[in-house]
Amino acid sequence: RLVVGLRENLTITDLDLSHNKISDRGTRALCKCLGKDSVIAHLSLCDNHMHSEGGKFLGRAVQTNTSLLKLNLRLNRLGEKGGCYMFEGLKSNGSLKQLNISGNGLADDSGQGEAVRVLAAMLRVNSTINKMDVSSNSLGTEAGVVMRDALEENKSLTSLDLRVNKVAPDVASAIRELLRRNELPRLASRAAGMSDTRAARKNSTIQER
Repeated sequence: RLVVGLRENLTITDLDLSHNKISDRGTRALCKCLGKDSVIAHLSLCDNHMHSEGGKFLGRAVQTNTSLLKLNLRLNRLGEKGGCYMFEGLKSNGSLKQLNISGNGLADDSGQGEAVRVLAAMLRVNSTINKMDVSSNSLGTEAGVVMRDALEENKSLTSLDLRVNKVAPDVASAIRELLRRNELPRLASRAAGMSDTRAARKNSTIQER
């Protein structure tokens, strides 16, 4: 019933279904609401017992979705396979800006794995995501190196949460430097915009005199 209502509703833009145990089956149904006519911009699905199948359905949905700006999948059980589905789908997504996928068991026993490699490939081609949380995923130093190398080619990501992982300090530091590099043009643009605003106000004041 919820899904039917959401498919017919074109006004709800923020949807929080966290802690509802919707599982993979519920995720599949929900993804029908994320088609081309969707207006949902912020979607939170924290702690919903989603596994790799749920990741597959979401990965397919985000490939063509153009409304989502923030997606929170924290504390699910996507695992390495589900992470691969999600990051593969995000390669062709051009709208999502923030992704929280913390606490999903993305890494294998070695602290890296296929999900990390697909994540890195996604970072090389995605130009819209600017904030990502991959904390508490047992990521090791090699995973950090893979992400660092991908960030050399990425110009959009400015915030990456790596807390509660096992990435060596020097690799984490190199990642922070690349994130700062990406942030600098935005800060400069913001500063220029503020200067233009002040100048416009000054001119307006002069004209009024």
